Amino acid sequence: MGENVTMRHLIQSPETTIDHVGLVGRAIAPMVEAYRRLGFEVTTPADLMQPGPDGNPVPLGQVSAHAIFANTYVELTAVLDPGQGNHLDNWLARHEGLHILAFHAEDAQSSWDELAAHGLVMPPMRAATR
Repeated sequence: MGENVTMRHLIQSPETTIDHVGLVGRAIAPMVEAYRRLGFEVTTPADLMQPGPDGNPVPLGQVSAHAIFANTYVELTAVLDPGQGNHLDNWLARHEGLHILAFHAEDAQSSWDELAAHGLVMPPMRAATR
């Protein structure tokens, strides 16, 4: 993509798609219950993990479940101990709700660099597993 590419072009490009959105809350059970009551298929909540210094998974301090759609999902995630340095603490301090917008890209680092270079405020990329 060239220097004159607009943010709208980047975000609406066929190469940049939305992977999922996520709701952040203080407790996972009420979110899961609400989505199941609405008729969604929701996965069993599980601890969200990240690679530790030795490469082995370590807890991220969150528990997540997914409301499943045909080609995507809504992430339901709760911070287990707010105020202890979780990357979602600042957002959760403002309010519970929609705080996650995850993009899909074939080359995540290149896409991150391109979006950041065009002015989108980008949090650090993170690896996570469930």
